[in-house]
Amino acid sequence: MSIINPKNEEDIENIRKKVIKALGSIKKIDKDTQADNNFLFNAKLALSCNQLPPYYLLYFLFVDLLGFKNLGQFEKVAWSIPFDYKGRAYLLEHQKFGVCLLSHNPTKEEKEINEILENINNAIKIANPFFKYMAQLNLKSDKINVKNCSQLLYSRYKYFLKKYKRCQKKLELEKQKPPTIKKIGNCTQISYNNVYLYKHERLYLFFALLESFFSWTEHVFVLLAVINGKFNTGQDVITFIKKGWTEKYKKVISINENENLYNELLEIKKLRNYIAHGDFESEGKTFYFHSGAGAVPIYLNEKGNNLVAAYENKNIEHIEKITLPIIESFIKLLWSGERKNAKIVIQEYGFDLILSYSTIGKYKKIIKNKKATLEFAEEMCWKIDCATNMDF
Repeated sequence: MSIINPKNEEDIENIRKKVIKALGSIKKIDKDTQADNNFLFNAKLALSCNQLPPYYLLYFLFVDLLGFKNLGQFEKVAWSIPFDYKGRAYLLEHQKFGVCLLSHNPTKEEKEINEILENINNAIKIANPFFKYMAQLNLKSDKINVKNCSQLLYSRYKYFLKKYKRCQKKLELEKQKPPTIKKIGNCTQISYNNVYLYKHERLYLFFALLESFFSWTEHVFVLLAVINGKFNTGQDVITFIKKGWTEKYKKVISINENENLYNELLEIKKLRNYIAHGDFESEGKTFYFHSGAGAVPIYLNEKGNNLVAAYENKNIEHIEKITLPIIESFIKLLWSGERKNAKIVIQEYGFDLILSYSTIGKYKKIIKNKKATLEFAEEMCWKIDCATNMDF
């Protein structure tokens, strides 16, 4: 019977036995394994990364599950795992340009290499529950990195904002042009050129930049909460990600910093939700009720900052006019105070965040001082370069 979710060592041992069987003649090296002198340095490429499973699955399979020896790091090599296949030595290595299988003579050993690949692929499939178990186990700790897509998401917002402003300028120029007048029989056709088209394009771009803005803020709120040491485990981060936008906002920004701005953002958020959910409002206000005057919108004559009402009443220019300054004011507020230094880590350098740094208060400490933040950023850049180049 296959094991879907291993819960204890007995389940893992059952997976281990099945994996060993699937690997066939692949085993740990021993005193009888044949290898040429200096094989570790002279081994030749047999299979490259695009022919093998992902490097981490190979490592989990051989080292974590089966206990094969990892020879450690070398220049341009993150790990190296020797193994025996039918009495002959082979190597799995994670090198700078990817994981690879190395052998003595790939041409003469083509049959054995194909057998090794088939056996490894079968073993990987069987070990999949173990891999998931490892992932879930680490989510219960702080040994995780939180992905940072802030630069990409903010660039998307700025892209649509730029396109929107260009379209706005084109629309204003088009309005200044005289209409085109055509005689069609006894009728006169008056056309205002591309005004209609530009109005629609501007509206579509406005929707896109609105969606992009809230997508970015949802992401940034999570990262700021990590920086501020709000979580102890990966599971805590997942729980927070599932919360609503307003809860995320309150976790990282005090409403007291600018309560009016917060309330204005909520109105924009309502409009965004309305558009995203198919132009239906949760309180039924998008309906029209029957009356002696005809079908009347539930919103009636609601005015003020009710952007959904303005949208329903086709007052698009009013929405655009008040929305964009609010968004820009929020962005200034977001990166003010200590969050100004957090911006260096999150937005300017775009580092993935290391949760264990958060739990020990490292991020919270460095962002109190700009110099300390920049020194941290330089150190991280150096570490990332070393890891990427495998300069061990």
